[in-house]
Amino acid sequence: MTTDIAISPELAAKCPAVSLGILRYTATVTTDTPELDNAVSAAVADTQSRYKLEDIAKLPQIANTRTAYKICGKAPSEYRNSAEALLRRIVKGLGLYKVNNVVDTGNLFSVRTGFSAGSYDLNKVIGNITLRHAPEGTHYEGIGKTSVNVGFLPALFDEQGAFGNPCSDSLRTSVTETAHDILTVIYAFSPKPDLTAALNEYEQLLKTYCHADIQEKRII
Repeated sequence: MTTDIAISPELAAKCPAVSLGILRYTATVTTDTPELDNAVSAAVADTQSRYKLEDIAKLPQIANTRTAYKICGKAPSEYRNSAEALLRRIVKGLGLYKVNNVVDTGNLFSVRTGFSAGSYDLNKVIGNITLRHAPEGTHYEGIGKTSVNVGFLPALFDEQGAFGNPCSDSLRTSVTETAHDILTVIYAFSPKPDLTAALNEYEQLLKTYCHADIQEKRII
């Protein structure tokens, strides 16, 4: 897989701190995940004991992402980044939904760190990938949603169009049990040392809960 990944100059000019943590790997996707389920339950309990609802938007990585949304022209309270949405679910007592080991590992990572991340089936990605400032009116079919409005958001594009962003990913490139070659992207709007530590943590989570064979690990 030789897919190239880049950040557009336009978005980099708007958000100079933007960077991406990249992990490409092979893994067996499964829903039989008792050890991961236990780790998620522990993270949920810890989050409920540590935070109130009003604390979440002030967490460093979430605050940085909200600031980037404002710069790009999107209301962060109307289009919450995925880490913020997950933490709010937990604090409200709604827990975390279970999907598969790759998706659930990503959710565990976001709850622990405050970084939003997305995982994509590379066999469903067409051509090279660019993180862009999505034009007004950009939509795609989401996971469990008929239409996701990604206009004015930082979003991943391939040759077929937008497919991922820090809020909600597309159905087209979603990771299911048929996926084998996977790309995980950590969306960062903070200093790179923060992302380096987060990338290392994500790698270990993937190895532990997805038995991932890491093919590429880098920061863009």
